[in-house]
Amino acid sequence: MGSTKTTDTRQKNNNKKENTDKMEGRRLIDVRYFLENAMNFPHNDLFSYASYHVKIIRGIKKGLISKFVLKCDMCQVEHTVNSKKTNGKLNINGAIVNSFVNIGYGFSQLNELASSLNMP
Repeated sequence: MGSTKTTDTRQKNNNKKENTDKMEGRRLIDVRYFLENAMNFPHNDLFSYASYHVKIIRGIKKGLISKFVLKCDMCQVEHTVNSKKTNGKLNINGAIVNSFVNIGYGFSQLNELASSLNMP
């Protein structure tokens, strides 16, 4: 009896977390990279389902880099897609910091720019 109640509570907490993680604001993404990876969703069944079954359930932000967690309603598989390919080069966070330092600006100006663009 107790384990069933614990399992139900965990499922409710997971559902609440998925519902409360809002995808707000603007993001910088490499559109081609994002769409190619989203369309190559690794379904858990023999069949591939239509793209309308795949939903973005939450986003993970680290500076200007975003990761999106996608989930298929049919096979319940989750798949993470990055906003841009990471290939060992300077990422967008490092590039924007270097640019702001080179022109003599600092954190507060970068924060103001991000706020004015509605970027989380």
